[in-house]
Amino acid sequence: MPWLVTPGQFARRAELYQQFASLTAAGVPLLQAIEQLRRHPPHASFREPLRRLLAELDAGTTFAEAVQRAGSWTSAFDVALLDMEMSGMDGAALVASSVEQLLSSSVASASAQARTT
Repeated sequence: MPWLVTPGQFARRAELYQQFASLTAAGVPLLQAIEQLRRHPPHASFREPLRRLLAELDAGTTFAEAVQRAGSWTSAFDVALLDMEMSGMDGAALVASSVEQLLSSSVASASAQARTT
């Protein structure tokens, strides 16, 4: 994951995780959900990492290992939360909610700073 992540990148990642959570909550099997997201991602930059993720899962790795091996597109925090999602906890929705809160506070902080200058 890059050192500098823009609010837009956070928003796209939150959308990806939200879609993943919705698909799995609706009972779509893991591989089908990832394949659907690969074909129709919230942003084109997710296609290749999702392809690598599918390849790792096809090779027999666990979900958390596959996410880690699929490249540096996720942080350790994201891996842990996605692993929570796969164990039945709502990790993806938690990530999406956390990102939305982070974006809101960043925008509020930037607005406050702009008013003082």
